[in-house]
Amino acid sequence: MNDLCERGCKQDIGDAVPVTDWIPGAPLPPELETGHRTLDFEHRQLLACMTATRQICLDIRQFDSCSGCIPARRRQCETELVRLLGDLLSFILDHFKTEEQIMRDSLLLALDREVCEAHIEDHAAISSAAVTNWRRTARSR
Repeated sequence: MNDLCERGCKQDIGDAVPVTDWIPGAPLPPELETGHRTLDFEHRQLLACMTATRQICLDIRQFDSCSGCIPARRRQCETELVRLLGDLLSFILDHFKTEEQIMRDSLLLALDREVCEAHIEDHAAISSAAVTNWRRTARSR
């Protein structure tokens, strides 16, 4: 199965390893593996950025909020979080443009227009949520 849209849009991910548990250097989770060199590289970069964001907290599994940290540590985390989220947002938006252009260039839109349009709509929803969350985080500093 090497059809980008087929693999990227329709794959059953019920038993997949959660993306949040991905380890840099490990194979991509099946739901992100497309078989396209550029997209798979970018998916690895996105996961690495998400992993870095999760590692800001000293112990993300133990703390359910920042209230247990001293104020200086909270400020340091907030500064790093806003920076990383800004980088992640920028990368996500660029990645979606690349992925959508590849869909258009490879005629996937003509072959399975409904599935690819749904995937592009997902990009719009993710982008909107990411921008909203980044703005909220940046303003709360």
